[in-house]
Amino acid sequence: MFLKSIWKMFVAECKLFLREPFALFFTLFFPAILLLIFGTVYGSLEVEKGYHFIDVYVPSLFAMVIANLGLMSIPITMADYRERGILKHYQVTPMPLSVFLTVQIAVQCLMFVLSAIIIIAVGAALFHVRFGGNILLVTAVFVLSMAAMFAVGFAVGGLSSTVRTAQTAGSAVFFVMFFTSGAAIPRNEFPEWLQKVTDYVPLSHVVDSASGLWIGEPAQKYTWSFVLLFGIFLAALAVSAVKFRWQPS
Repeated sequence: MFLKSIWKMFVAECKLFLREPFALFFTLFFPAILLLIFGTVYGSLEVEKGYHFIDVYVPSLFAMVIANLGLMSIPITMADYRERGILKHYQVTPMPLSVFLTVQIAVQCLMFVLSAIIIIAVGAALFHVRFGGNILLVTAVFVLSMAAMFAVGFAVGGLSSTVRTAQTAGSAVFFVMFFTSGAAIPRNEFPEWLQKVTDYVPLSHVVDSASGLWIGEPAQKYTWSFVLLFGIFLAALAVSAVKFRWQPS
C-alpha cells in the first residue's frame, strides 16, 4: 500500500510536469532545436582527432538540461507548492517528508533521461554522433552534476518566499551559466580573458568534464571539476537542510 501511494505520487508529479508548457519546452524540445541549429552549422567542424563539434555538443546539451531542471524546475515547484499549502499538507500526512523530496528528484531524473534519449536520437539519426568514452564514467559525472544542481535548486526553492522570486532567481542563474559555460557557445570562441572568468562558472565544469569524458579523455584531467561539483552539492545540501521552509513565512 505504501509503495502504491509512492507510485501514484510519482505518476501525478510526472503528469503535472508534462502539463507545464514552459518546463516541457525547455526540457524536451529546446535542446533538440539547439542541436539541429548548431549541428547544421558547425556539426562537421573537427575539434579533436576523429571527433567533431557535434560529438562534444551533445554532452553540453545534457549539461544544459540538468541545469534547467535544477535551477528552474525544482525551485519553482517548491515555491509554488509552499504558496499553495501543499508542502504544509505533506507535513501532516503519514508519508515521510523524505519520500516527497525523493519523488521530486525521481521526476527530474526521468525528465533528464527522456531529454537525453531525444537528443541522442536526433544526433545519431541526423549527425552520426560518436561516443568514445567510458559509459560508467560519463554516467557518474552526470549523476554528480545532477546532485549538485538539484541541491542548489532545493536551496533556491527553500529560500524563495514566492514563486515569482524563485522563477526570477532560478532563471537569472540558469541563463547566465547557460551562455557562459560553453553549453550555448563553445568557450574556446570567447576572448581569452572571458575564458578565464568563466572558469569560475560551475556549469563550465559540467560541460568541460562531460564533453571530455564523452570523447575518451582521462578522468584525472577533470579532478578539480569533480571536487568543485561535490563541494557545491555539500554546500547547497547544508543550506537546504537549514533554510528549507515547508510553510509560507
